[in-house]
Amino acid sequence: MQIIGRAFLSQTMRGDTHNLMGCMVVGGLVETKMSGISGILVGKNTNAARNDSILVASKETMSAWVSQQAQLATRLYDQKQQMYISQVVRMLNGNPGSLPIAFFEGKYINSVEIEDIIKDKDEIIIVDDFFYNYRANDFDNLIYEKNIFFTPISSVPSIYHSKRFNSINDYTGEQWNFNLTCGGFISEVVSKAWNIELSKCIDVIEWRKEREKIVIAKNNDKEILERGYVFNRAQLTSS
Repeated sequence: MQIIGRAFLSQTMRGDTHNLMGCMVVGGLVETKMSGISGILVGKNTNAARNDSILVASKETMSAWVSQQAQLATRLYDQKQQMYISQVVRMLNGNPGSLPIAFFEGKYINSVEIEDIIKDKDEIIIVDDFFYNYRANDFDNLIYEKNIFFTPISSVPSIYHSKRFNSINDYTGEQWNFNLTCGGFISEVVSKAWNIELSKCIDVIEWRKEREKIVIAKNNDKEILERGYVFNRAQLTSS
């Protein structure tokens, strides 16, 4: 049996934990550092110049591995860190299981909890968690509107830091938010809970669309606007 690595999911995409960054190794030499994965994964060169590499593990293998690791992550990290790890799981096409994928009404929640919350709702709004983590500190009396879900959706960090970014990450602009952020998980939950065609839910978070400016909270009766994505059940059903 071929060894493809010794690694675990880690909180190295954010914060000050860069000492835990992993490595992809080719022929015993470090080819590239990794964020979100600590340890060692085996790679291989793809050309004679040895200046481009890929993982030995297939996409299917990485998907299965990251889904298994997601369950272990719940024992290692607090819930806020777990939500960021959920994005790594999404980027590698895995299943987050019980990992939280959003922050709602003061707590971190997973996909099963979201499905139960939204099944009887007519509208939900996704806002990037940057507001909750940073901008919210500028206000003294925030009262959030109902149905606001905070999740990482405005940016995608790199997992593999390579000489040739695209060859390692294999990112494309197609369905960027759906494939590479926790917004993709939420879109799938909405599709299931509301019995809406998934493609319609994906279209809501299409990255090329400008996010709507939405009232997400009030501070001393003053409306606070932030850009977000609106899932409206009636509109999705009729479209």
